[in-house]
Amino acid sequence: MKTGQIIYQGLTKKNKPVVVRYPTRKNVIILLDSMKTLSKKQSYILFQGKQLKLKEEQKYLKDFLKKIKENKAVKLLTFYKDKLVAGEDITPLEAKKLSDLKSVAYNLYRQFGFIEFGRLPKGILHKNQYVDRLEMYKNIED
Repeated sequence: MKTGQIIYQGLTKKNKPVVVRYPTRKNVIILLDSMKTLSKKQSYILFQGKQLKLKEEQKYLKDFLKKIKENKAVKLLTFYKDKLVAGEDITPLEAKKLSDLKSVAYNLYRQFGFIEFGRLPKGILHKNQYVDRLEMYKNIED
């Protein structure tokens, strides 16, 4: 893996041009802005309401790039018209924390072979209502 290496460049089903690539250290501002935006929205992410500082995001990205270099993890970023539209971290035993069985994310992870292994009833506050917190995993070393 080379930082910034393009994994896929092409069109979506709706003919939108996208680029999927590995991150670089220069992406720290884009990633930080993305997390700040997501955190402010009433979304189903566990990071909701938290705001990282630049130094925290720099440390996170530096540590994650090290894991990528050691083949212990993968992080892919998807761009549309130079705007980050998606990002995903994958580690050897991938665990995901989701907050609703009905969510699009839950169904998508199930389609990709993730298995639910834990549930905390009413574990996440979402839109002023407590919903279940789900944990899923997929062993990607097999």
